[in-house]
Amino acid sequence: MRARILLIHEGDESGRRTAAVLAAGDYEVRSSQATVDAIALACEFKPNLIVLDLDGGGTWGIQVARTICWVHGIPLLVVTDLRSTDDTGRVGEEFADDPHVADVLRKPVPGLWVLRAADEALEGRTARPRLRVRV
Repeated sequence: MRARILLIHEGDESGRRTAAVLAAGDYEVRSSQATVDAIALACEFKPNLIVLDLDGGGTWGIQVARTICWVHGIPLLVVTDLRSTDDTGRVGEEFADDPHVADVLRKPVPGLWVLRAADEALEGRTARPRLRVRV
């Protein structure tokens, strides 16, 4: 049985690119923009993993994805273009205390990294409880 991944995205273009990468990994992928519709789709589709593709501020997308992960107890993989807000160059602190976040990948990220991170999250082989951020 193929793993089911729900892709939550903020824009059609980035959503299509990430969906194509995940589909190439032989996953069953459904996608939704970061709206309440994503919550309904998660209830119907019953994904094994949420991939959140953030293009901007992403506040609404983050809340939708976290809600799904908390309710269904599934991991979250974040692919983001968010940049550090301080001089450390780190990104992902906003996810550091979230036990469902398996990994945070900063764009641009090669498709193979996304597939590897998805595999690791689905198999429970993540760097949690310490957040691993690939830059």
